[in-house]
Amino acid sequence: MDSLEKFLNKISYKFEKGYPDLDNPKDKLLLENELNKLGIISFSNWVMPSLSQLKQEFKIEQEMKDNEFWENEEDFLNSVKNGKIITITPSEDQNIDYRSGTESYDELLDLIKSYRSYPEFRNEKTLKNIYDGFKTNQAMDLPIIIEFEDGTKRVFSGNTRMDVAFQLGINPKVLLVKSKALYENLQEGKQVGDLYHFTDIDSLYYMIENNKRIELDSTFSSFAAKNYFSFTRNPKLNTLGEEKTHVRIKLDGDKLSNKYKITPYSDPEYSRTSGQPEAEERIDSSKYGGKIDLEPYIKDIYLISPSNWNEYIESLDWPSDKEPNLKNKYDFILKYLNYSNINFDFFK
Repeated sequence: MDSLEKFLNKISYKFEKGYPDLDNPKDKLLLENELNKLGIISFSNWVMPSLSQLKQEFKIEQEMKDNEFWENEEDFLNSVKNGKIITITPSEDQNIDYRSGTESYDELLDLIKSYRSYPEFRNEKTLKNIYDGFKTNQAMDLPIIIEFEDGTKRVFSGNTRMDVAFQLGINPKVLLVKSKALYENLQEGKQVGDLYHFTDIDSLYYMIENNKRIELDSTFSSFAAKNYFSFTRNPKLNTLGEEKTHVRIKLDGDKLSNKYKITPYSDPEYSRTSGQPEAEERIDSSKYGGKIDLEPYIKDIYLISPSNWNEYIESLDWPSDKEPNLKNKYDFILKYLNYSNINFDFFK
C-alpha cells in the first residue's frame, strides 16, 4: 500500500461515499483542504491594507461601535505605522479574542449565512474567491490584531481570512498593533444595554427541563458545534434570517456583563455596505463550563401566541404525530414562567 492510498484510507470516513468523488464539488473541496493540511499550499502574498481601507476599518470598529481603542484616527494610523508583522500559529490563535474560529468551509459558510449581508454581499462565490486566492497566491490584506496594555489580544479585522488560512494549513501573518487601553476596563466601563436571545419552543423547553431554570447549555444540539452563545441588540424578530424563531428573551446586558465577558462580533462586509455596525454579541461558553445562566438577567420573554399555534406548526413543517408533544412543551413553559414570576407576553 503506497502513501497516497494510506492517506485516502485515513480520511475516507469524511466522505459520504467512503471516498472522494471528484465529480462532487463538495468532495473535491474537502479533499483539497485535507491535502492542504499536509503543507502543499505555500502562501506568501500578504500585503498591507491601503490607507483608505485602514480608515474604513477604524470608522467601523471604533467610531461606529463607540469603542475607545485609540484616541483618534491619527493615533490608530500611528499604531499601524509602528506595528509589526508576526505569524500566528493555531495555539496562539486560541488566545485572541473576537475570533470566529471556524474549522471548515461548510462551518464558515453557515456562519456567513447568519449575517444580514448574505447573500447580497457575502455568499458562496465570495467565500470561494478567498479560498482560491490563497491557493493561487493572490494578494491578501494582512489581518489586524490589537494588543492591549494588559497583554490581551483581539482581532480588529481579517477574521474570515484568518479562518480560511488555518483551514488550508497556512499560519497567517497579521499586523500586530498596540493600544494603550486596558481591554478589561473597556469591557467593564461600557454600557451594554438591553440584549436579546432568540430561540424556539423546543430549545426553551430543553433549558428548563434539563437545567431546572432558563440556562443556555452548550451540550444541547443547537449549540454543540459552537463555542459561544449569541445575542443581539436588535429586537426585531423578522431580521434574524430566513427561519423565524418564536421566543425572544430580553436581558439586562449591563448586569449580564458583570458576570460574563461579552464580546461584540461583527460582519465587516455588512458594516461596510450598510453603513451600520453588526449587532451581534457573544459569550465564550468554554470559559463558563459550557453554561450561561440567563434567569437572573431576564427582563421579559415574548413567545408565539396560542392563537397563532397552527401557523407556528405550519412554519416548522412539524410531523403531525409530534404536534401534541410540542404543544405539551409549550404549556409546560407557560406554567414555569408563571410559577417563576418571569414577565412574559405574546407576539401580536
